[in-house]
Amino acid sequence: MKKVGLIVSAIIALGLAGCSQPKAPTQQTVEQTGTVTLKKNVKVSLSKAWTTFTTQNAGAAVTGIDLKKAGSGYHYEIEGVDDSTEYELTLDAATGKTVRKTSEALDADEANGVKKAADALTKNGLQTLTEVTDLAEKQVGDGDAYEWSLEKDSGSTVWQVLVRHGKTTTEVTIDAYGGEILKSEVDD
Repeated sequence: MKKVGLIVSAIIALGLAGCSQPKAPTQQTVEQTGTVTLKKNVKVSLSKAWTTFTTQNAGAAVTGIDLKKAGSGYHYEIEGVDDSTEYELTLDAATGKTVRKTSEALDADEANGVKKAADALTKNGLQTLTEVTDLAEKQVGDGDAYEWSLEKDSGSTVWQVLVRHGKTTTEVTIDAYGGEILKSEVDD
């Protein structure tokens, strides 16, 4: 009879253990998975920021995006052009609110779609901020990504991600569509 009681007790204990809530991740776990700065400071997705820009500037193509520290938070700085005008839109990355919006006429040699055709970026197939952050942090081996830039460089569209590890900063350049690491340089 004692054996049956022990077996029943063991089965109940195992069943209860399987029902317990998983522990919340520790700070160490969060740091090991990377993207600490991104998760903490950026609540507006890149896609939402892109859409906000194209909605406010009908007919314009995005030509560059920076995500960087501004005051106590982060801002998206989105640049783009249409056939005659260059635009810049700064958005709060936590709220999506417009911080600043400017426009300027293009020079004659850039007008009539010349700059738009040369510098326009495509959102389809673009590596996400989370994906490039993970790639950059893994390339460095440790640290936290804290600044992102999307642009055309020598005809290729690239993400440039700055990763800080202690007192060292590394700039990782990543193919924006394929996700391959193109270059990694430690800033002096």
